Amino acid sequence: MTQDFSLFLILITALFLNGAAYFTRFYHLPAYDPKKVLPIQVKEIFMVFAIYLILSMIFAPTIAKWIIHHVKEHGHKKMIILSLSGVQCAVLLVVLALTWGYLKKKVSFVNRMIKDSYEKSRIYDFLVGGYAWLISFPIVIIVEYLVDTLIFRIFGPHPYEQTAVHFVRLTKESPLALWFAIIAAVILAPILEELLFRGLLQNYFKRYLGRAKGIVLTALFFALFHLTARQGFGNIPLASAIFVLGIYLGFVYERQSSLYASLGLHVTFNGMSILRILFLPEN
Repeated sequence: MTQDFSLFLILITALFLNGAAYFTRFYHLPAYDPKKVLPIQVKEIFMVFAIYLILSMIFAPTIAKWIIHHVKEHGHKKMIILSLSGVQCAVLLVVLALTWGYLKKKVSFVNRMIKDSYEKSRIYDFLVGGYAWLISFPIVIIVEYLVDTLIFRIFGPHPYEQTAVHFVRLTKESPLALWFAIIAAVILAPILEELLFRGLLQNYFKRYLGRAKGIVLTALFFALFHLTARQGFGNIPLASAIFVLGIYLGFVYERQSSLYASLGLHVTFNGMSILRILFLPEN
């Protein structure tokens, strides 16, 4: 009963906020000019995603297994968690540095990718992203709940927890590890993912398929990159929610012609999620 009432409140909130956004023309996109689309090449996408995949899915897990194997022998659980969170931060920093080092050769290209319009300040773009969280978050919650309910009816109970959420819960046992996790989730991951997905992938799809298909396809790949074997059937509602978030991230990037806008939404979303984990653990 309480859950149904909470969902009802979220639905009313979603309708009110999105209705207000619609009537204030927040959902209005500037005119689409194909001539202004960035000339993203396949090799550029391949290189940055190769760096990302090799370091985050091969190198980092290998280091993590080594840490767990050697530290576990001494029984220091907090040391394991601290080491893993430190490795996570370090890997994200290295990936970000290598990606930026590869792309910085095209200074004007990168500048346009990050912010192609100077009518508003970067701070304004970031705040627009923060506002987008208000209207997107209720929609994300509702979609995840509906898909989760559907999966429950088809496959039965399927308890799950997002891998990133599980890791943050573990780091609560070590203040320093928690700070590493917060830095990774709220700062490093959003910067890297917005650069890769909205900056490169969305601009590439937009060049050949148009703006709408570019946003949708990028959101799809963004959701798929968050799938893990550990989440099981939980991948389906989680991917659905992340896909919706990806649509909003792509939209706000196109609206402002600025990665600062999508970064503002991404940072706010992850930051509020961290706060929910820390202060509303039952959710």
